[in-house]
Amino acid sequence: MLGEASAFTLPPAAPAWLLPYSPDYEGVRVETTAGDAQAGDYGFPSLFATGDGYTLLTESDVDGRYSGARLTHPAGSAGYAIKLADAAVTGPGPFATPWRVAITGDLAAVTESTLADDLARPSELDDTSWVRPGKVAWSWLSEHDSPGDPLRQKQFADFAARHGWPYLLVDDIAGHRRAGADDRLPRRDRPARVPAHLAHVLSFEADRGAEQLRTRAATNMMFPFTRNVVGSMDYTPTAFVVSDRDTTDAHEVATFFVYESGWQHSADKPENYEARPEAVRTIDELPTVWDETRLLSGRPGREAVFARRSGDRWFVGGIFAGPATTVRAPLGFLGPGHWVADTVRDGPSGLLRETSKVTTDGPLHVPIAANGGNACNPQRKVNRGGRRSRNAATPSA
Repeated sequence: MLGEASAFTLPPAAPAWLLPYSPDYEGVRVETTAGDAQAGDYGFPSLFATGDGYTLLTESDVDGRYSGARLTHPAGSAGYAIKLADAAVTGPGPFATPWRVAITGDLAAVTESTLADDLARPSELDDTSWVRPGKVAWSWLSEHDSPGDPLRQKQFADFAARHGWPYLLVDDIAGHRRAGADDRLPRRDRPARVPAHLAHVLSFEADRGAEQLRTRAATNMMFPFTRNVVGSMDYTPTAFVVSDRDTTDAHEVATFFVYESGWQHSADKPENYEARPEAVRTIDELPTVWDETRLLSGRPGREAVFARRSGDRWFVGGIFAGPATTVRAPLGFLGPGHWVADTVRDGPSGLLRETSKVTTDGPLHVPIAANGGNACNPQRKVNRGGRRSRNAATPSA
């Protein structure tokens, strides 16, 4: 096979959030329109606002037996055609191409969609009990030389153990020893594609994560509606150490919740977390695997507010780009009764934790700083001995 005729035509004026193609998928997404986008190749997934809803273009069931693909866009057109990564695809027949996927609906339907997973072939593993997602302490981003320092790795391991994080990633050793390296050494993979049958692959990058050391809130605000829709995203969240960032500390904390990844590689060092006890307390409480996800409000490049459920526990949180605002998150999914919302947000002098009484009849109101965020753990209110719950607010440096 020398190519495909598959193509998509969008309304020329449709707002578009596109990733100029590179093999590592770590470029900066651009906000443009379907017709005004520069000529060139764009990586999956690509998002367009179409009519009253959105359309996400991507592919599924790419397992290495057929070429991966990207979109190519000619100047002066609103068309996006499939371009294969290889000049030709050969193999014994019959064979099937990967799925070319268009997920269409309102933003919640697109963001919550599992269509890319559903179209991929099932796992070939009968026993997945050994696949254990969890939180990971990771030293490379905050201290590039630390993977070669056993004492420093022990300090990271001790920190992880104190907080109940099950994993420590010793990164980049294989990179330093590439000539004759031991392939069994741990190394965080960079994707381009994930074979659908490998259930032990819990996360991949393919995003402009914190390791780029230049964090921008507006870029962060595109991931929940694009890259993270098609699979777990290893953004390496909550990196206070990044000096070139326009995000607040609460925004950084909330990325750990808003971005979904089976393995969450916490990207900062113990000292920076311990200096922000409300941050690490929130991370300690958050699962890395969710049973249900709901988009409560959102706009690509502007805001993303989610509710996620793990077992019978709900969490609510969001990240934002732009001026200070107030988020009003509906809580009808909690069920009847009175609840206490335990919320972390930006305060005047650092992270602020506060509790407030909420019900499912009214929204959760949280002040949000410019380029800020929040994370909330609603808990059902239980009064004992006739005493009422008290509100409290605790600042954290």
